[in-house]
Amino acid sequence: AEALESRIHKILPAGANFDDPQTMASGSDLETLRTYLRRIQDEAFRCKGITERLLDFSRLGNEERRQYVDIVEVIEDVVDLVKHLGQFRSRKILFNPGPTARMAWASPQEMKQVVLNLLTNALESLDPRQSDGQVIITIDQTADHVLFAVEDNGSGMTEDVLQHLFEPFFTRRRDGRGTGLGLPITSRIIADHGGHISAKSLGLGVGSRFEVVIPSQPSEQNTQKDHRSNSFTVEPRYAA
Repeated sequence: AEALESRIHKILPAGANFDDPQTMASGSDLETLRTYLRRIQDEAFRCKGITERLLDFSRLGNEERRQYVDIVEVIEDVVDLVKHLGQFRSRKILFNPGPTARMAWASPQEMKQVVLNLLTNALESLDPRQSDGQVIITIDQTADHVLFAVEDNGSGMTEDVLQHLFEPFFTRRRDGRGTGLGLPITSRIIADHGGHISAKSLGLGVGSRFEVVIPSQPSEQNTQKDHRSNSFTVEPRYAA
């Protein structure tokens, strides 16, 4: 709650300052006024984003929506969506799963949110000036679980960042636009599905790797099994 209050308090004064009559009067031309209005709009959308993420966080765990889902199809749908977004249009995304379906017992919409969060997180870590920047998604399946990884060769993470990565309101973004809820929501969704997520990075400038394990059967059939014991067979591509 304190983290949320602090974040909202940082956002609201910015909009309030631009709404002050004296501040507006100091803008002698129309372009200055437009700049102020754009900033107010940006701050409003940031507040909206935070509240929407909080609502997403509170709605998790509805098992009634779960069914057998092809995770390959989920990933392909998200990749097709993201690669057409303006800010990611020039970024390279590699996903070559082959013809075999990878079926998991999951909520289709929540799985799409997981993949979307991980993919956008990876793409945002790439430097636009980085000519070889890319994200690789790989997938495999054991008898009881679907396993996939999202790996980039972007900015990487320190050990301190890795320790706090899944905490609500923790964000690596320095532009103040991150809500710090994307990865916590992702972690919560996966945990509610009886799965596991882990993050790895060898340090700054060497990329990051997120690994996800999701049960392939309803949880009643997996109560005596530990998903963490399954060896992850999707090999890293950016090993140092």
